[in-house]
Amino acid sequence: MSAGTVVRGTVLVAFVTLATTYTIAVLHRDAPLVPMISDTFVYAPESYVSRFGVVTASAMLQLVVWLLRSYLCAFASGHRAWRWFATVHSLCGAVASAAMGLVGAINDQENLKYHLSAATVFFYSVILWQVGYTAQLAAHPSATSFRSVALKAACAVSAALALTAFFAFAGLDLMRYYTRIAACEWVLAAATGLSVYSLGFELEGGASGRERGIGMELGSLWRGPAPGDDEEDKADEDYHPL
Repeated sequence: MSAGTVVRGTVLVAFVTLATTYTIAVLHRDAPLVPMISDTFVYAPESYVSRFGVVTASAMLQLVVWLLRSYLCAFASGHRAWRWFATVHSLCGAVASAAMGLVGAINDQENLKYHLSAATVFFYSVILWQVGYTAQLAAHPSATSFRSVALKAACAVSAALALTAFFAFAGLDLMRYYTRIAACEWVLAAATGLSVYSLGFELEGGASGRERGIGMELGSLWRGPAPGDDEEDKADEDYHPL
């Protein structure tokens, strides 16, 4: 199985889960038309879908985090400092994926404190992860493409602005601005999902300029030509970071 398949499968599982819980919650009038995402996790049967789907997506996201680190260490790490940088932002991604699992497993009516704490950790950690891998790819253009980095940068900025607006409106008046706060959360989720989905370009070998689909796989970390074979700062092709 290719790493790109895991990336896109992760986003697909998350999207199908949220689309299903939202549809059921609105049809059953368990949530308003523009709800907080977690509002669609509270009542059965949507709560059954959210527990399974969100926890599954979080486990898959954890795998994506470390597959991406392998890619970055091999092809976007001209110096040892970049490998440390990859590890740091990958840890942010790992924390985000674990927090995402807790958000899905514990809804806000079961334990509001734990749910909100996990959601807050997820929001900040996932944005730090996005900013980290986007910055590293931007610094090593042979491992990506301009369009891919531009898309990831736009997603990271959108997610950061949405999170800022989320807490700004919540600080003013939660109930008065509830719909706007909820909209910010959906924007953040959409931007994050699109950014993660776009990682399939790199992990499927798109940066090599060769046929798509020749890239990182779960069994052998990389197949085919290394991105930027003609670059001075390319990593040793025999280097296996895991």
